[in-house]
Formats: sequence, structure tokens, C-alpha cells
Amino acid sequence: MHADERTLAQCTNDVARLAPDALLSVGSGTVVDIAKFVGGELDLAHVVIQTAASVNGFSDDQSVLLIDGVKRTTPSAWPRALLIDPYVVAEAPLAMTRAGLGDQLSMFSAAADWYLAAAVGIDVSYSSTPLSMMRREAGAMWQYADDLGRGDHQAVDLLASSLAVGGIAMGVAGRTAPSSGTEHVISHLLEMQAGASGTPVASHGATVGVASIAAVMLWQRIRERLHDGDWRADASNIATRERVLAAFARLDDSGAAANECWNAYEKKATWIHRNLEQVSGVIAHWADHDFEVDELLMTPSFVAGTLLRAGAPWTFDELEPAPEPEVVTWALANCHLMRDRFTVVDLADLIGAWRDEDVASLLADLNTLTQP
Repeated sequence: MHADERTLAQCTNDVARLAPDALLSVGSGTVVDIAKFVGGELDLAHVVIQTAASVNGFSDDQSVLLIDGVKRTTPSAWPRALLIDPYVVAEAPLAMTRAGLGDQLSMFSAAADWYLAAAVGIDVSYSSTPLSMMRREAGAMWQYADDLGRGDHQAVDLLASSLAVGGIAMGVAGRTAPSSGTEHVISHLLEMQAGASGTPVASHGATVGVASIAAVMLWQRIRERLHDGDWRADASNIATRERVLAAFARLDDSGAAANECWNAYEKKATWIHRNLEQVSGVIAHWADHDFEVDELLMTPSFVAGTLLRAGAPWTFDELEPAPEPEVVTWALANCHLMRDRFTVVDLADLIGAWRDEDVASLLADLNTLTQP
């Protein structure tokens, strides 16, 4: 099932014909995203029964939908109640539990992206409050990673609770930015490519977990470069319409997906052109920001080690099914071109540090870092 326009319209119409007093959704991520949308459209009380600790999107007021084949986070409606039976979620397939761990680990890269967007001025919504909520059980994730990988009931219950708090935190923030940055757009592109080619794709959380390692590795590299000084934002590196359309032409013959990506990226590109001096100021005075970023990030070895201990995939090759290497390279190279949020990839691209050789080098380091 895909949360695309056709499915959303059909489900909304089917539920409206029944004229219920309330809506009940039973399942995991996509089912709940559709139900949150339908509940919001029809103003129905929506009760979620969560069947797996697989993602952190059960408890927020936003849905990830497919618009012209492009993953878009869209305001929907808060569930009236979220019911989590620890025995039910603990009996879900282990792959789904491990995927939930991967989704939750995204906070350690996404938060830095959110701070960066606030620092340059494109998104001033940044707040430490939702991040503090999400990180309350961060140490426990490391402590119980081995138990989680075995499906231990207490460990899975802890993960489910942590994911629920993470979803609430995103709702409080009014956006998914506290837990959706570079790692999520990489995952979205891999999922969109699979959908376009009609091939199976690994679970969302599993892909996000691996992409989180890549994201924190990129952050590590960019911070080192900015410490060296002599870097500046170059307007010639801002992607053109032709570049964006070419990057996403592979997604469908009609060009609808590519145009949807351009419509979002154009807003960001226009803002950067108008505020290039402000962005350059952040780069020039990076020392004023690096401490804050350091507090938000975890090391690549922490993220990789947590996944490894839980038996979750730690490289793109470990995903089931594994995407083709060429597709992974494409996703990393172009992930920042699909939406309007400013992330570390945008910063890397602006200073000329996200060329083909940079992407290849990061992927090579990823495979070296995560060897068991």
C-alpha cells in the first residue's frame, strides 16, 4: 500500500460513505499515515493501535504522503489516542523492531541539520525542547541494543515508548525536522526509485538507520573543512532547474516527480540567492556554531555500533533487499534537491564539497567504518 493521491481519495470516500463516529487504524506506518489524513479530512476522532515499534510517526500530527511520486510530509491530524500493547509490538518481526531503532537514531543527525537551518536563517523554528524530549532515553538505546536485537519484551517496550515520545516531540515542533534531515531524504529517494522501477525496497527505518551513519559522517567532514577556514558559499553551486529535473527524470516519464522536486527546491534556492551573504557569515564564523552542533551529533561509530549490536543493517549492502550501488550514489548526490529544508548537504554543495568524488569517498569510508 502507498499513501498516494489515489489511495487517499479512495479511503476518504469509503470512510465518508460509512459516516462513522470515529476511526480506528490497526497496523504500522503507512496505514496510520493514511488514517491520520482521513481523520483530519473528515474531522473524526482517530484511535491508533500500533502493531510494531517500527517508526516514530504514530503519535504526531503529520503524514508522509506520495505527491506525484515524491515523499512529502503533510500536516494531517493528531490521533485521539495511541494504544501500544508491549506484548503485541514485541511479537512483531524483528526486522521491524530493528527498523524502529534505525528511525529513532535519526535524531542524532537531523537535529544538527535543524540547528543549521536556524543558524543560516531559513528556518527559525529550532528549539531544544523537543530535542530534549526525544533524547530522554538515548542512553538506554545503547544499553539495551543487544536485547532489542533479540526481541526482548522490556527492550522493545522501551523503544516503542521512545518512538512515541519522538512523534509527540515532532508534533510539538510543528514539523518533522527534529528527526528528519539528510538521512531521511536519502531514504526517501531510495524508496521513490524503488517505487518508480517497481522493485522491492528495504523498510523505511532500516534505510534511515544506515543513512544516519552517512549523515553524521558528512557532518564530521564538513566540520573539519570549516575549521580549516577559507571556504565560502558560491552562488554558482546552487542547483538550477535543469540540474534538478535531470536528477529526477529517472523517476517517471511524465516529469511530474521531477517538477514536484523542483517546486520545493526552487523555494530554497531562491532564499539562498537572496541571503547568500548571511549563509557566508555562518561559514566564516563557524566556530560560533560548532559547539552547538557537536552537542547534537553522535559519532558515526556510535550510530553504527548501536545498529550492529541490535543486528540491524549497518551498510547499504546489508539492507534487504539491498539497493544497487549506482542508486545509492544517486540518492546521496541528489538528496538535498528534493525538498526545501536546508541541511548539511546543501552546505556541502554550496562550498563545493559535494562533488562526485566526495560522495564516492564518503561511501568508501562508510564501508570501512562499519566493518564488524
